Amino acid sequence: MPSDNIRIAVQVTNQHSTYAGIRETVQRLEDLGVDIVLNWDHFFPLSGDPDGLHFEAWTMLAAIAEQTSRVELGPLVNCNLYRNPDLQADMARTIDHISDGRFIFGTGSGWFERDFAEYGYEFGTVGSRLDALAADLPRIRARWQKLNPAPVRRIPILIGGGGEKKTLRIVAEHADIWHSFSNPETLERKLGILREHCAAVGRDMDEIELSTGVMTRTGGHVDTAVLERQYELGVRLFQTDADGPDHDLEAARQLLAWRRSFRGVTRAFVSHASPRVERVSRERVLTLVAVGVTLLAWASAFVVIRGVAPHLGGGALALGRLAVGTLALGIVALVQRRWTRPTAREWVQIVVYGVAWFGAYNVALNISEHTLDAGTSAMLVGIGPILIALGGGAFLGEGVPRWLLIGTGVAFCGVVLIGLGTSLSARAGHPVDVVGVLWALVAAVTYAIGVLVQKPAIRRLPAGQVTFLGCAIGLVACLPFAGQLAHELSRASVAADLGILYLGIVPTGIGFSTWAYALQRMPAGRLGISTYVVPVITIVLALVVFGELPTWLAIAGGVLALAGVALSRRRSADGRVPVPASVENLPE
Repeated sequence: MPSDNIRIAVQVTNQHSTYAGIRETVQRLEDLGVDIVLNWDHFFPLSGDPDGLHFEAWTMLAAIAEQTSRVELGPLVNCNLYRNPDLQADMARTIDHISDGRFIFGTGSGWFERDFAEYGYEFGTVGSRLDALAADLPRIRARWQKLNPAPVRRIPILIGGGGEKKTLRIVAEHADIWHSFSNPETLERKLGILREHCAAVGRDMDEIELSTGVMTRTGGHVDTAVLERQYELGVRLFQTDADGPDHDLEAARQLLAWRRSFRGVTRAFVSHASPRVERVSRERVLTLVAVGVTLLAWASAFVVIRGVAPHLGGGALALGRLAVGTLALGIVALVQRRWTRPTAREWVQIVVYGVAWFGAYNVALNISEHTLDAGTSAMLVGIGPILIALGGGAFLGEGVPRWLLIGTGVAFCGVVLIGLGTSLSARAGHPVDVVGVLWALVAAVTYAIGVLVQKPAIRRLPAGQVTFLGCAIGLVACLPFAGQLAHELSRASVAADLGILYLGIVPTGIGFSTWAYALQRMPAGRLGISTYVVPVITIVLALVVFGELPTWLAIAGGVLALAGVALSRRRSADGRVPVPASVENLPE
């Protein structure tokens, strides 16, 4: 059984250590390969000297978010009553942005009476604290929907605790992750109770990731037999501690070693795995498939446009593609059944988004491929993420880091090389002039404009709805080409007709849908980087289909342009990574 669905978390306690010690421990954990770094939300040590060194949780999490680049992070767990629920939502959203979408909102009702007493919070009863948690979680979710900017991703909620009447009911209603410290026998019983709560509220229990604190034998050794039994019950997130002042990481190392060796588990053991084991593995495979389908669909669009361009004008081809795409995306929107009424401001954003990206972008790209090969067009449009990042800094307040400016300069040099390469080339007596390069750059610019106005629209509205509306508006914007489309279709070949259908169904309908599926299941930044291979795929497909290959000077320019894109995402001296205003939607 592959071990890639097992996650390892380490709680770096806030007690009996300096900040420098905690910071160093966090760095060691990220270097070791753990998946999640946690702390706790208390104001005083829970063991050892009750007045020893101790730090507040949330400000420490913000520092950890800035320090790290890979691990997810969060509190295990936040005490709900220490802060107003709307403030909690805002704090979580802010750290989610600092971490580029790596925050986990671990929360609970609180239990350490000294925290409450010395900081002036009402302790109440176990029941009253749980009732407050149940009431505040919907309020936190609602606040996330209102914040501007919205969280980078749908922030997962982790709920810790094992109370069978109230806590597990709250888990069934609100949790993405349930954390327990139960032994396997107790865990098995509580899972049965959780299953009953999920059935009562209409929730699929397989949607909840199971997490547990790892039990150790005498001497601090991890009991692998217990781990295997917990895995058999469906646990996929295993958590241990690194307590101050020495922050011993031996348990973390043992957990990582166990995960690496887990491929050796016998088939007899795997056969007892819960249905959730199969679901998690299947979802990972489906996510990778979705990414692959998206990249192939968007790369193939450049090739198909190149093949259809001799038969249809740029505007006519755009209109035909958008007509089919609007129908395909409309069907997807009907199936999803998610619709939110846009405000007047959001309608303006959607209209500009549809006209710029779906309308002007498609027309410009189609015209460019009358004289440019598919690979060169893809390389030129590939500079779009840099334009988006610059626009985000100028118009969305996202800043313009030094590496973004450097990457922009490098990418511009690449565009110059592409222009020189194409202007000096000729194929079959048909010169490839620089006008095609200019149209491809217009496509990149209009794509960037579209995404920059789409970004604020999808903060509140469902992405599928906005995409469908944008495509439909782009269709309306291209209606002036209806006469041209009718005339040229009457003379076009069957292959050209099939090309229009393909462009509307595959890159537009399927491509955007599989992109959205993958985006829900992995960080947007990491997924966005994958689109930089689209020009490579396009060049290979164009070589196979048409025997076309950009000039070597153009290829060198394309490599330089994409290197500029990579440089634009490099960390600055302060550790920040510039993120485009939107990598949720990239062209083709």
